[in-house]
Amino acid sequence: MIPAWCAEFVGSRYKVGGCKRNNEGYDCWGLVMAVYDHAYGIEVLDWSNEVTGSNWSLIGPHALEQEGDLLVFTPDGVCHHVGLVVEPGRMIHAAESLGQILIEPYKTSLWKTQHKRTYRHRAL
Repeated sequence: MIPAWCAEFVGSRYKVGGCKRNNEGYDCWGLVMAVYDHAYGIEVLDWSNEVTGSNWSLIGPHALEQEGDLLVFTPDGVCHHVGLVVEPGRMIHAAESLGQILIEPYKTSLWKTQHKRTYRHRAL
């Protein structure tokens, strides 16, 4: 079941650099910051301070993903996109190509080949 908090974000517009409820839209990391603040009451900072710090644990490739897990998409070894698990097999993310926030499967051929890492926040 998709969490109720998703309704606040789905359909919002994509905006480069958009973050934390500025009502102008979100980019992919800005959406992560806003969701963690709104849904979990956790302050998430910028990418380099967060994922390389001690707040996140790398989840093994055979672990069952759960709501709030961070999906990192690195088709060429460099992070190009992130999304959050909302239920097994589905994520919420800021889709630049479509210009909005949406929920979609992440185990499709497109996303499956680009998904390289999953992280879980230690507070969840």
